[in-house]
Amino acid sequence: MTAPLIKAPLPGHAGTNLYNAPVYRGSIVIGSSGAITSQRGGFVTVTNTGTGVYLFTFQGKWGYHTGVSARSFAASNVPLDGQVTTDALATAGTLEITMRNPSGTATNPASGQSISWTISLSDHPRNPART
Repeated sequence: MTAPLIKAPLPGHAGTNLYNAPVYRGSIVIGSSGAITSQRGGFVTVTNTGTGVYLFTFQGKWGYHTGVSARSFAASNVPLDGQVTTDALATAGTLEITMRNPSGTATNPASGQSISWTISLSDHPRNPART
């Protein structure tokens, strides 16, 4: 008897990647001081935990992420890129992403801007993306 190598995709996610692992997509709208005013994307809750820092909480635990993308803009249209700063997918089902300006400083997006994000997850023990 063999065990399944990946979890079955949950209803509500946006699709699957090449390895049939769930790909979650969404966006959050930012208010003053980086606060979240609204969010879109199923089965993920996003909270602001500090300057430019956002905690993504999934329904369940995962082995690891195979890809993360998060983009936004600060004041004066300075681009911000998301960087994974804490990966607790296997223990808590969370992923912390920090939005950084071109010089690498954690920065809140400007009020009224949104963060568009895509996260691919997997439990596959031999996924080529991890080798």
